[in-house]
Amino acid sequence: MPTTTPPWTVDGWDLAADLAKIEQQWGPVREILESPSRFDLRHPPTSGWGLGEHAGHIAITTFGIARGIEVNLASPERDRDLQRGEPAEALLRNGTLTRGVTAPERIDPKGRSREDLVGIARRAIDAWSALAERPEVIASCPARFPHFMLGHLTSADWVRFCAIHTAHHLTLVREIEANLQA
Repeated sequence: MPTTTPPWTVDGWDLAADLAKIEQQWGPVREILESPSRFDLRHPPTSGWGLGEHAGHIAITTFGIARGIEVNLASPERDRDLQRGEPAEALLRNGTLTRGVTAPERIDPKGRSREDLVGIARRAIDAWSALAERPEVIASCPARFPHFMLGHLTSADWVRFCAIHTAHHLTLVREIEANLQA
């Protein structure tokens, strides 16, 4: 099911819609990572990160999420009784992230080259393409793995979070570019 809304938005909380949104979001991410001139654009009053750092963070994060989902699918009983935290429900339902949260160091793109981030993005795209072929398995898998602020999320929750997280960073990218043109 293709999505007709822009990549910097999320649609209703629906696994198929979220998987379609993630597929759509790769275009803008790749455009930034593959363009040296766009990669280096920044507007510090809008964000401490430049476009390349936002796109790189998306690639690192989405690849990590895809790997976590794969582990869940291979071990469906993993942490199934652990719960998500209170803020998770509202975030997943509303589809918006709060600005200004500091990313954990392991998913911070600083210090990585554009070429490294392009490689991570390619692996992430491949991983998500494989996951998109198994929505029924994702939906029925009770296994969970933790988010540093939201608690333990199911694989379906992680798909939703991934679409929201990427939309959040693509919104910042749009704002940076708009402020550079102003």
